[in-house]
Amino acid sequence: MINTNEHFEKISSEITYKIYPYLIQDLKENYNHSFENKSILEIGVGPGHLFEQVIKCNFRTSIGIDISNDMLDRARKRCNLYNNDLLKNASAENLPFKNNEFDIVLSRGSVFFWDNLNICFKEIFRVLKKDGLAFIGGGYGLSTPDNIIDDIFEYYKTRDSKKEKPKLDPWECANMMNKIGGYCEVLMKKKHGFWLKWNK
Repeated sequence: MINTNEHFEKISSEITYKIYPYLIQDLKENYNHSFENKSILEIGVGPGHLFEQVIKCNFRTSIGIDISNDMLDRARKRCNLYNNDLLKNASAENLPFKNNEFDIVLSRGSVFFWDNLNICFKEIFRVLKKDGLAFIGGGYGLSTPDNIIDDIFEYYKTRDSKKEKPKLDPWECANMMNKIGGYCEVLMKKKHGFWLKWNK
């Protein structure tokens, strides 16, 4: 029987891998700055498909975290990052980083599983630099072509592979973020999912 981590990696490798370059495109369009000399933290790297795209960008520093050592091992293998500490075991509720350390905090799909959103959002705000961006969401990318989204839906339908994830109200999350500081807006597109664009 396939375990949960293998399940996620199998789906990413077979179908959702197509969306990750578009997620980077969405990030570029919403950050409005060059990635050069900037630092990024990805929360919830999973098997590393998005982090693989992140390290292709021209960031000065790219760091990823996950609570699962198994997922981190899969990400290290995918990204050929065996001999460095760019991938760390940590949770969103207790980020092992200094205040004002990152220009960007990125997370796709992980937010649905965070136990205490308010604590996680406070931690993200803490490690973001002034004028930094947190880009947090779920789904398949705002700029991803519709035909790719349709292929993903068809994949799930024919394989009965889609698992229910916890429900999340993005506007409630945005209100929580705005109470912490900065300004958050919800970016949403039908079938494509949502992103929380949070500027410090």
